[in-house]
Amino acid sequence: MAYWLMAVDHGSRAYEAPPRPIPGDWETSHCTGRDDHHVAEVAEGDAVALIRVGRHGGVVAHGHTTAVVADHTFNEGRFYLRCDPRRIAVRFDETYLSAPAPLRLLSGIAASAKARYARRAQSRPVPLLEISDEAWQTLMRAVETPGRLEWPVAWNLEPGAVVSRRDVHDTYGGQRQGAIVRCGTTPNTFVFLGAGSNGAPFTFRWADDGALTFVGKPEEITNTAPTAEPVSSENRLVLGHLRSGIPLRIFHSSGRKPVIYLGEAVVDQERPVEGWIDVATPPPIMTPRRRTWQPAHEQRRFRAPLLRVHPATELAPFLAPEEQPRRRRQTLRLAVTRSVNDAGPSTQPPAAQLSDAEAIQHATDRLRAVPDGAMPELAEAAELADLVIRRHRTAALGDLRRLIRDPDTREPAIQRLLEQHTWVFGGEYMGAAARRALSLSDQLDIPLIRGDGTLHGVEIKQANIPKLVVVHRGRPVVGAPVHEAVVQAMNYLRGLDEQRHALLNEYGVDCRRASMTVVIGDPAFVREQLTAEEIAEAIRTYNSHLSRIRVVTYSELLDGAHRSLRLGGASTPVPLRQ
Repeated sequence: MAYWLMAVDHGSRAYEAPPRPIPGDWETSHCTGRDDHHVAEVAEGDAVALIRVGRHGGVVAHGHTTAVVADHTFNEGRFYLRCDPRRIAVRFDETYLSAPAPLRLLSGIAASAKARYARRAQSRPVPLLEISDEAWQTLMRAVETPGRLEWPVAWNLEPGAVVSRRDVHDTYGGQRQGAIVRCGTTPNTFVFLGAGSNGAPFTFRWADDGALTFVGKPEEITNTAPTAEPVSSENRLVLGHLRSGIPLRIFHSSGRKPVIYLGEAVVDQERPVEGWIDVATPPPIMTPRRRTWQPAHEQRRFRAPLLRVHPATELAPFLAPEEQPRRRRQTLRLAVTRSVNDAGPSTQPPAAQLSDAEAIQHATDRLRAVPDGAMPELAEAAELADLVIRRHRTAALGDLRRLIRDPDTREPAIQRLLEQHTWVFGGEYMGAAARRALSLSDQLDIPLIRGDGTLHGVEIKQANIPKLVVVHRGRPVVGAPVHEAVVQAMNYLRGLDEQRHALLNEYGVDCRRASMTVVIGDPAFVREQLTAEEIAEAIRTYNSHLSRIRVVTYSELLDGAHRSLRLGGASTPVPLRQ
């Protein structure tokens, strides 16, 4: 048995109806000239995967060949005639039109060959591409574990959602009138049950085999023999959605009320049209010149096909309006945000929600309800938590940078911000009660607990220190404000050593190995004409002669926090706000 990749019918790149709407035979050959023949020798029983080309395309269905309908026939000597193509009948066993598997997951095929095949399939019919058994097995595994979908493939309405039809079309595209609508901006085809009955005795019904039968677009009955296939573009959208690789989504409409999304369906591959019914004659047309009604014998007659589809997912139950349970109406929003991997703006999938606060609360409640054993499997939840923490910390660093750049900022303002974000020091804040209990004659600004259980104090000073580093005998040295801050830290450590036993018995904190960090000054406010490297070298030399005390500037503190934020997450960090 061989394995083949087959592109959708030509024209579906723009989400259009295919030329042959009814599922049936597929051409496996393509001839462009007398000596240019491309024939794929697909045999009965071979496995076939359907590919939707274009943006965010991929494999959307797979099945097998049921029969070889016709062989390729050469038309030699007749340049103006096309060769008779080779045709096969395909039965798709499984469809996943709304979650295509990307072609990059197929192993055993060169990337250039896959790109060339997809590029050619966008502009003209192409024959089938044979793949290896390894590539087919990789494809089957990728189908079982679908990845994260991006716009415009992503779909954010659950079966049973009540939304306004205006919001549906504003978000996903398509006209706001009609029972069968094609979306030009997203790969979707909508069917609104109950909209546009066109005088039919019913709009939809369930068949005994579980198929959903609904009335299609009425077509005019002419004097010629009626064709077996519907010809209107609306009906071809439903019958050919599988050949185009476009999902078919069913809504229930009732007048001007909001519509109910029922779910996704797939056209019946064996019997897509159950039959035809006569519909009531539309009102007579008034001619624009005479303003008179047309004679009765000139009135046109119409009939409508009964289209059969099978639910691809579990359809939400829809009852009579008086029997429907009360549902809360939702709204759709289309947001434009900045992508991490793309420097420009990218359109994200819409979210069906009542409000931002209610949506966040709903997601939080669902995460709390997940058992502890299943939490490691929620990769998206972990990614969401990491993103929220990183954004929160990035915003905090931006606020700290603005406070530091302001020459009028005092110590209490900086201390209040750092008390809420002690992660920049690499420790854990003990809390206000413990902070007051640890206070001596002088109070520690920020007491931290390191990973080894030792106490670490932080002394906060102003950022605007003009004499942070001065020039003495031609060399940069730290100024008097730095010496005063270090002496203050020494007094703190001496007091902690004297109360070591009391703090150890009450809090379990060993202050014998306590240390201090003095955060003071910023190179931007230094009065001397020194570079940032010279200032950092002077402070580094000063720290090399200290024990249990370390002096850092606010610039070094920001750089270290930004570095830990960049290395702590898997994704690219968001730049700090200036």
